[in-house]
Amino acid sequence: MTGESSGGRSDRSWFGITEAVVLEEKGELPRNQPAEFTAPLFEIGGAPGDRGELAARYGEAVQGAVAAWRDGSMTDAQARFLASFVRRGLLPNDMDDVPEARPIVDAIRRLEEAIPVPTRSPAVLAGPRFDQPLMERGNHRQLGEPVPQRFLEALDPEPYADSVHPRLALALSILDPGNPLTARVIANRLWGHTFGRGIVATPDNFGQMGELPSNAALLDHLATTLRDDGWSLKTLLRRLVSTRAFQLESTPRPAARERDPRNDLLSHAHLRRLEAEAVRDSMNVPAQSLLMMNNTQVMHLAARFAERIAQDPDLHSDRERIVAMFRLALGRPPTEPELGAAEQFLNQAQDQKPAREDVESWNAAAMDRREESAEIREFTADKTRGVLRFYHRASAPAAMAAWEFDDPPKARRVYDAIGSVPLKLGRDVRVDDGALWLEASDVVTSKPIRRTLDEYTLEAWVASGADAGPVHLVLTRDRKGASTAYRNGAEADPEDVRRELPMSLEKGRLQFAGGGNAPLGVLQARLYDRVLDPADVAASALGNIEVPSEAEQARIYRGSWSRIARLEAEADQLEQSAGGGDAWRRLAHAMFNLKEFMYLR
Repeated sequence: MTGESSGGRSDRSWFGITEAVVLEEKGELPRNQPAEFTAPLFEIGGAPGDRGELAARYGEAVQGAVAAWRDGSMTDAQARFLASFVRRGLLPNDMDDVPEARPIVDAIRRLEEAIPVPTRSPAVLAGPRFDQPLMERGNHRQLGEPVPQRFLEALDPEPYADSVHPRLALALSILDPGNPLTARVIANRLWGHTFGRGIVATPDNFGQMGELPSNAALLDHLATTLRDDGWSLKTLLRRLVSTRAFQLESTPRPAARERDPRNDLLSHAHLRRLEAEAVRDSMNVPAQSLLMMNNTQVMHLAARFAERIAQDPDLHSDRERIVAMFRLALGRPPTEPELGAAEQFLNQAQDQKPAREDVESWNAAAMDRREESAEIREFTADKTRGVLRFYHRASAPAAMAAWEFDDPPKARRVYDAIGSVPLKLGRDVRVDDGALWLEASDVVTSKPIRRTLDEYTLEAWVASGADAGPVHLVLTRDRKGASTAYRNGAEADPEDVRRELPMSLEKGRLQFAGGGNAPLGVLQARLYDRVLDPADVAASALGNIEVPSEAEQARIYRGSWSRIARLEAEADQLEQSAGGGDAWRRLAHAMFNLKEFMYLR
């Protein structure tokens, strides 16, 4: 266990536990007995004749314990002995008590700081060894005789020596130069991942139940090369992909099909399916035929693929476009029959309308993207408003109370974000859409303000339901009772602002009251314990950020707006496909559903 030292060096200090006591409930701690910490006294031969000899013996025992502590050989008895002296104040352990030791301790601390802290990592602690019984045919219920710890019996039947830890011995056996399996198994697995089939077709079984290697000499050569390259998998993989065999096409010649039907000798590339993970990484769509046919994401990607081909200025004819599509999608040019079939497909598709099921699917997918885009817009606007409010608070004048009405009331109360001036709502008053809504007869009051305000400023952003947006209103009152008012940052008549502002200070309480024929919405409100000057009002007016502009949103949340643009573009393309689209999109979608598209050739 580690402990924190006085200098904060927890990585260089430790404390030890020599004894732990477990008590029953309400049990009493055992008392310390003198014999528990005086044992070092009795390790000195002979009995003391008087008090002087006893004191000398104490001194000798203390010096011996300190020396053992210094040398790192202190016993538990010496530790308890020294600890008893420290607890009783007989041994100083504070720098103020031994100032002459400060230069030495400071020098030690400097040396400690110069020594890098070692990096610790978990390890396996060697415990007592015992042989495990053999589980017959892998059944843990059928235990046979104990088997000594050793390597594979066919390679080395000798048990491991007692002087060597079995884990280390196993590692040494695996990498032993006389072990013929390790390098061959690794090379065979890497060959199988590269070419689609191992030289030994059963990579998990090199025994009697496994297949023989198709080219034993090649496997030995790869194993030797792996050893000579320092067991570098990257180097061996680079060698494999640089070979002529890796560059072969997957179409076999007639003679090769007849002589080597399983392609054991690799006369051509193995045809193997592209893994679902690779398809998902490139299209976000699992490699399943129905999903590749009906998934709206595949349809969208097909539309983008067709648009890319159609807009390529270097392609001047349909035949050139078809060849480019085959090269991009399948990695090869089309054959003459495929080229003719693609041209015929284009001619027929020009006069056909998409199936009703496809139209419904595309329209539904377009609607989903519109809805997702709207959700992201709403979320981004809300987060942008929060960011701008945060920076506004940093530059705006400090208020003694502020309300933003973003959260629903708790127990019919709205708490301010700065002080402790909650507003008590009436039965019909509501907080909705980020505003406190007041009808003509509604009145909302606060708790009594604890101190008298000789001067103050009232500020609010008020919406009346009109399309002009919220109005920023400020009304101040100085110590002499004079008022100054501002509307949207510009100085205005105090009486006009007082009639428009649904906020007042009455008998030590803040009051919000409705008025007029339409409900009033208070978006934000603030109370200041001083008079704001024109510069303060101008800075505070920047808080009118209930509806941040799209430019502000795009500047702060660039990634979200990029996704919005992509969703809108996808929705446009899907709606175009539902309206009939063009034949090139349908050809691209058909190519994405070819089996060859999902297989490596």
